[in-house]
Amino acid sequence: MCEGFVGPDLESMTMLRGCLRSVATNRAPTGRERFPHPNWTASSPARLGQGLLVHTLRVLAPFDRRHRAVPVAALGFVLILVGACRVIGPSPLPPGAQSPTGADSDPFGDLATDSDSGLDTGSSFVPSQRGGAPGVWIASQGTLVFFGGMLPITADTLQFDAAARAWAELSTASGIAGPGARCHHTLVSDGGAENIFMFGGFSFFGRFNDTWRYDADAARWTLVEATGSVPAKRCLHSAAYVTSRQEMLVYGGISGAGVSSDDFFADTHILDLHDGEWSLLGAAGPGKLAGAVTVYASNDDAVYLWGGKQVDTYPSTLWRFDVQTRVWEQIETTGDLPRGREDPTYFWDDQQATLYVFTGRNDTTSEVLLDDAYALDVAARQWRPLDTSGAPAPRWRGTVVFDPDSSVGYLFGGWRDFGGLEAFNDTWRYDPATNEWTEVTGGGVNARTR
Repeated sequence: MCEGFVGPDLESMTMLRGCLRSVATNRAPTGRERFPHPNWTASSPARLGQGLLVHTLRVLAPFDRRHRAVPVAALGFVLILVGACRVIGPSPLPPGAQSPTGADSDPFGDLATDSDSGLDTGSSFVPSQRGGAPGVWIASQGTLVFFGGMLPITADTLQFDAAARAWAELSTASGIAGPGARCHHTLVSDGGAENIFMFGGFSFFGRFNDTWRYDADAARWTLVEATGSVPAKRCLHSAAYVTSRQEMLVYGGISGAGVSSDDFFADTHILDLHDGEWSLLGAAGPGKLAGAVTVYASNDDAVYLWGGKQVDTYPSTLWRFDVQTRVWEQIETTGDLPRGREDPTYFWDDQQATLYVFTGRNDTTSEVLLDDAYALDVAARQWRPLDTSGAPAPRWRGTVVFDPDSSVGYLFGGWRDFGGLEAFNDTWRYDPATNEWTEVTGGGVNARTR
């Protein structure tokens, strides 16, 4: 049942510790200490459980610093605290709500619901700190939209209006189940950017292999009744929308703790968005990877994949998937090659066929979070370094999108530690033409250098 906690899984234990910290306090000055659900309150049961939770945090604290070594005894605390979280957890689901399709279980009941077109909040609203919440750009509306993320793991749908420079949370219609709370899923948008497709993801009690469609005009989530060779449950996979064929390509990801080769996937799946049928391709690909960058290049009708984590290594190899022949090939690149990394901040400018890569995680390096930047001219197959002056602080698993009409990228949030205990909720705009970063705050824009 508790797939996310089974085995010597340092990341799951670290994330668990963050979950418990959120439950144990109702302070939120840093984004690390919040109740993990808007319905949670500092009620009497919560106060009674607080002592147990804080004590257990002290017990579990040393295990964050021991590489992949969690005593079996600690799992007993996990089971006790799962029960405690259920006792003091969020209020029950409204009538008619259902468990999230494709998840092993969701005992917290953190379910999103279908949304109407209204907005709950004004320009002063800013989403909570989080990472692992992929986003897409809705060209017809000029908005960034993302779902979920952690810590805590959420099930909210949020949007950023670039013209108004304001965030808003989409209001929900009561009683209709939508995607379950999750992070480390993928989102892609269709050519008209009116439909968003979400696949997979992670929760503390299982991974997902469900597919959801979000109608941007109606602000409504709908479960896709997928058929064919549906991919196994996974998270930290990568995906791209193939405009020429109206397909979604999904590659790699992890199923378990991510500490052994058996936990990683090396498969390529294609979802036909006309009929909802999945196909598993037999062609050899980039190998077992999680957290890689995957983009679709319309100029040569191909998907490019770069970086990611391969068990204990971080390859810096560029791969190309030919959409017509269904074949992967490794591409040789020149110039100042960047170090490999997982889940970097990146922007794909399709019109210029250029990939911009910033920061990201590589735990084989002394700094772990890399503080660098590079641009890849895909047509020339050449890398060049970029100046990072004025760039946001190093992070990974942030929300990134690119607006092709204005030729600027947007970044929200991301993690600055391993398990999501420390995360950002800042919003930034990047202009590739000038290599300039601008921090977006409230209803205005303020430039800031590091």
